[in-house]
Amino acid sequence: MERPAFRSIDAAMRFYCDANTENYQASTLADLIGGSRPQGNGLGGLDGAAERGIIGANLATLPQVWRRILLARYSRSEVSCDCLRSCCSKYKLNPPWAIEVIWLGETVMLDLTAPLLRQKPNLRQDIVGRYFNRKHNGRKLTNKEIANRSKVSERTVASFTADIAVRLRMEEQRAYSAMDERLRTAKLVGE
Repeated sequence: MERPAFRSIDAAMRFYCDANTENYQASTLADLIGGSRPQGNGLGGLDGAAERGIIGANLATLPQVWRRILLARYSRSEVSCDCLRSCCSKYKLNPPWAIEVIWLGETVMLDLTAPLLRQKPNLRQDIVGRYFNRKHNGRKLTNKEIANRSKVSERTVASFTADIAVRLRMEEQRAYSAMDERLRTAKLVGE
């Protein structure tokens, strides 16, 4: 009996999302076959690329909101920065993660938010980003930092954070279950 490649959806999704920011060692079979080595970002080895392709194909079958929630959850919010400028914090926002958070902040959250949040897209995006582990210089943003950035009170941030978190948590659970079922059916995830 074939053993699944991943023990959990968490491991599979992290593998899928990390492939955008890291190189993986080529498998033994790929070494035997030979061929060119990957340059820059991406997976080394045919088996890793195939697993990533299967995960991506299953992800593509999910509703857009669920797909974006999973990508926001499992992508890194920051990646290392090697620019060597004096102002550099050694971290920069990961563009693929930011795209998902911006979309979720603009599209999904707009229907449940109060008029104040409609007028303050940065507030929405900071709250959604923090829900998905947004880091700033290696640490999570606080209510105070979000309030200062958006020029609102900390109580306002706390109140909207609770409302948005309930909605995101519900959708994330649905997305997680649907993707788990798909990856188990594809025999990529299992015990």
